[in-house]
Amino acid sequence: LAGNRIYIGEGRNFLSIQGWEVTTSRGHYQAINSREIFNATAWSASDILRIANDIRLQPNTIAQINHPGRTDDMGFIDWNLAGRFDTIEVWNGVYAPPYLSGTNKSSYEKWVELMNKGTRLAIVGGTDNHGVNGTPYAPDSNELEWIKRNTYSGCPRTYVYTEDYSLDGVLSAIKQGNSFITSGPLVFANLNGKSYGETATLEENMLLNFDLKSNEALKQLKIYVNGKLVKTIDIADGAFTYEGTLELENLKSGDWINLQLSGD
Repeated sequence: LAGNRIYIGEGRNFLSIQGWEVTTSRGHYQAINSREIFNATAWSASDILRIANDIRLQPNTIAQINHPGRTDDMGFIDWNLAGRFDTIEVWNGVYAPPYLSGTNKSSYEKWVELMNKGTRLAIVGGTDNHGVNGTPYAPDSNELEWIKRNTYSGCPRTYVYTEDYSLDGVLSAIKQGNSFITSGPLVFANLNGKSYGETATLEENMLLNFDLKSNEALKQLKIYVNGKLVKTIDIADGAFTYEGTLELENLKSGDWINLQLSGD
């Protein structure tokens, strides 16, 4: 937390947020902005409910489900309690690249299922680093294997939008899903002016606007409605930026949209 002393310009200091991973035999959970360690023993679903409540009863905290796609005791099993949490990790850096495979693919598919059932959880991504060089998952070597595997801090990372640059502002934006997850590219998008985590009003013309920026060549943009692919846009070879507008037809109340951008 000493990073809070670092000045970054425009009257602001670096913002660091404390937290800890709650490790149980029924899954792993993140207690973000948690100021105390509590009983993490879990033998039943009622214990998981207690843990979620213990996290959320503290002032301005976030209770998160970590790497739910795992099939061992580090994965989530009490799905009837998913709505008691604030966020869910769908992109864990340990299992990338590629992103949509294995554990991350299972986590993403479960999130889609929850969303379509009406359990709306904001999604996040994180490195799961247990050391500055990605150890113990990809130990440092002459070939810097941890860089090849992307297991370094900041890959992936969750960008949040807030007009309140403060602890409260960032935590609120995370809970509301005013965010996107990336290993590099920036994906700005809005539906009739409403962006990530916001709700648009149904109108005759529903226009999805997107503005993509990257320091690596872009390849393809996929657009999903309720988890189903509705449009694939191939991007010209070598392009580092891409803008466009797509009219989405036959949208209904309760529909939700997400975008996936890929490159090499």
